[in-house]
Amino acid sequence: MGSPNEASSTRSYLQIFRAIRGMLGFSKTYAVILWSIFGGALIGFILARLQHIDINRRFCPRVPASDGSTGFPSACYWVVHFSRYRAGMILHLSTSLPAGLLAVFQFVPGIRHSAIMYHRIAGYTAVTLAVIGNVGALMITDTAMGGDMATRTFIGLVALVTTATFGMAIYNVRRQQLDGHRAWMLRTWAYLGFIVSLRILQAIMTAILTRWPSTSGPVSIPCAELRYIYLADENREGGYFAPSAFDAFDDMYPTCKQTETGPSTDAVLVAVEGWLGSDRGQTVAVSMSTFAAAGILALILHAVVVEIYLNLTSAETERLRMVSHQRQLDKGYKNPGSAGIVAQRFGDAHPWVPPEARQPKPASV
Repeated sequence: MGSPNEASSTRSYLQIFRAIRGMLGFSKTYAVILWSIFGGALIGFILARLQHIDINRRFCPRVPASDGSTGFPSACYWVVHFSRYRAGMILHLSTSLPAGLLAVFQFVPGIRHSAIMYHRIAGYTAVTLAVIGNVGALMITDTAMGGDMATRTFIGLVALVTTATFGMAIYNVRRQQLDGHRAWMLRTWAYLGFIVSLRILQAIMTAILTRWPSTSGPVSIPCAELRYIYLADENREGGYFAPSAFDAFDDMYPTCKQTETGPSTDAVLVAVEGWLGSDRGQTVAVSMSTFAAAGILALILHAVVVEIYLNLTSAETERLRMVSHQRQLDKGYKNPGSAGIVAQRFGDAHPWVPPEARQPKPASV
């Protein structure tokens, strides 16, 4: 058995936890734990990358790193040399990161209940910023992480799906369908939060491909981009590349020897094997090859988890459905309780009726 001091310490921790839970407005312990884990992970990810909004000094410094602490060298090639990709990256980072910070606190019950006007303003602001961030992502999708068809499709899918689900969430709240608004907002931000899991899965995948390189083929990288990846380092002297650096690069990739040495959108490609190590090109290549796969797995994982959560919190869904029923009834909507986007309007689900109108089935004789 534990000592009295240990029991007293445990009670003190529980009292502090309950006080924090009450201050945040959570009524269930599991809810505050889940919010702390997933919200905390997203906040940590965003805070670590807010510095990247400074494109010149933080995202694409003179020597971009390959470990994720800056923008990837492959991304910086396009950002540094082409205004379209620079504008797209600035637009994406400067809107998506603040949107995520705002979103985390939208799920704190204490804020929703005691600061309704703030909740509305912050909600519309977060949605607007996130949609603009999707536009920025689409502007750079043809070069992001190699810009292959899988990556383009994945980024386009995320932008399309989250923009559509934002629309459904807003439509529901405008129709006072609060249960639907909660469900679609949870889904949307769970989808967008895939970026955190993507980084974890990508790290695992790159380690696997480094251990067993035969499980993945080479990545095609344009010569101009590859030249930037290798030469944006200490070989640059006074803003120009040292001749010896060019010679070493040409020895590694003779295919690129006859191509332009400056920024170019040429289609001369070279195959680069990818694995982690001291070689900058190979490190970038393995990140390119795993991005789309890790992203798809992360998105599926988040989609499954949020549906499980919604099914496990059906009591909260029913409570909000009853609140929606009363508000819609007061406003004179048709089908109060089901005036928004609900399953029975499009499928064969049984019509929802308020609890007081539900009649128990007569017992069979």
